[in-house]
Amino acid sequence: MVSKFIGITTLSAVIMTGCAAGLRANDPVMGFIFKDVHAPTPNNVGNGGRASKTGTATCTEILGWVATGDCSVATAAKNGGITQVSTVDHHTHSILGIYATYTTKVGGN
Repeated sequence: MVSKFIGITTLSAVIMTGCAAGLRANDPVMGFIFKDVHAPTPNNVGNGGRASKTGTATCTEILGWVATGDCSVATAAKNGGITQVSTVDHHTHSILGIYATYTTKVGGN
């Protein structure tokens, strides 16, 4: 009986927390148990030139139910004192779909 309860509870947790570990538009891979992925932006934002400054902006997600933060390119540029964006990359970190962070990193001048 206990093992059946644990199995049902685990399955429910997997179904309900999949959003935190799900495949996002900028993530080239999906990893439910653990994810630590760096990827470029798919739309090739920026001019690709040399970057003398970098800035980041992060969003956080818990259980796929609560998400907070501002991980926009504009906020990352502002945080780095960047007026002309050259590169945009993203980093996703997720553990068991329980806790996830999504960071936008921009380079520019």
